[in-house]
Amino acid sequence: MINSLNTMALNEPKNIKPAILIVIIGCLGVSAVCKPGWKEHSSSCYKFTDIQKNWENANTYCQRLGGMLLVIESEEENEFIAEEMRNSGMSRAWLGCNDISMEGTWVCYPEGLKKMRYKNWDGGKPNNIEDQDCVVINKRQGKWNDRVCGSRNEMYTICESSISPVSALSCYVLGLDGRIWKDVQNHAVITTLKMGILLELLHLKTTLVVVFILFLCHAGVNAFCKPGWKEHCSSCYKFTDNHTDWENANTYCQGLGGMLLVIESEEENEFIAEEMRNSGMPRAWLGCNDASMEGTWVCYPEGFKRMQYTNWAEGQPDNNCGDQHCGIIRHGKWKDKRCINRYVYTVCETSSRVSAMSCYILGPDGRFDP
Repeated sequence: MINSLNTMALNEPKNIKPAILIVIIGCLGVSAVCKPGWKEHSSSCYKFTDIQKNWENANTYCQRLGGMLLVIESEEENEFIAEEMRNSGMSRAWLGCNDISMEGTWVCYPEGLKKMRYKNWDGGKPNNIEDQDCVVINKRQGKWNDRVCGSRNEMYTICESSISPVSALSCYVLGLDGRIWKDVQNHAVITTLKMGILLELLHLKTTLVVVFILFLCHAGVNAFCKPGWKEHCSSCYKFTDNHTDWENANTYCQGLGGMLLVIESEEENEFIAEEMRNSGMPRAWLGCNDASMEGTWVCYPEGFKRMQYTNWAEGQPDNNCGDQHCGIIRHGKWKDKRCINRYVYTVCETSSRVSAMSCYILGPDGRFDP
């Protein structure tokens, strides 16, 4: 059922002519922003499973579901998890944190390396008996204990993901003849020219709302990257003069709505190297490291992801001095460097595909909420 038809003007960057946005919203009356089988609490979705795995396999399992291993960030969340575990008959479950890289320095993995902030250790824990580098939560009072990460320790798996009212995975391109084409994630935006005007019609559907968005933009203008970002293939890149350590660079990019650069092909590597030369950047961080396990390089577009493409310089990575755990690119070749090195530049990356930023929903007061 169509509830409302509204027309509104968008504020576009100066190099783009103002566009008209027509939004038709049909409410389905179903409030379910978590996937089926996931439990909503606060701003997260949780999947309590009866699967018992070691830490690495549990982490991989959650990634395949589009989430991550449970990371608890407050006392209230800890109490909620403990109660749900008791209700589900789960004795203990993994947390997505470990101190594999440096004994006693616990890091978690919602988005790259992140130091553990909230903790609820049981008395005398952690004690690191027999290389106990991973964390479990006990249903009894929700207390934490350190455990061996390996195969002989199989614990229950709880996955977590953030609530996302409108996901790019739900976006489809609707042709002017009324037929749905392909998922935006795979096809970008189908366009057509009519009287010199570029027409782009998106159909976005979630279990909460159905949204039809019609963009009328000046023909030939590509506006999928924010101002100051450079588009290439399906990504947007921001080449900055910000040089800092790996963790601060990673946080900086997240604050811009992106991530540290992750290179996935030879063609992308050549593009980055050329842009760095043009920008006068001698070296830049890659969003990859082997801090958790020496020699196992992982990247962080979405939690743990094994490095697929590599372009190491000869003799690299060499882990000189035993603490070079972060990757950099220099003259197109990669090297490992100490993550605390503050003289490396920052290149951020984000997707240039249509995202939830293009979507609007109608609030209960009849106003549009971005």
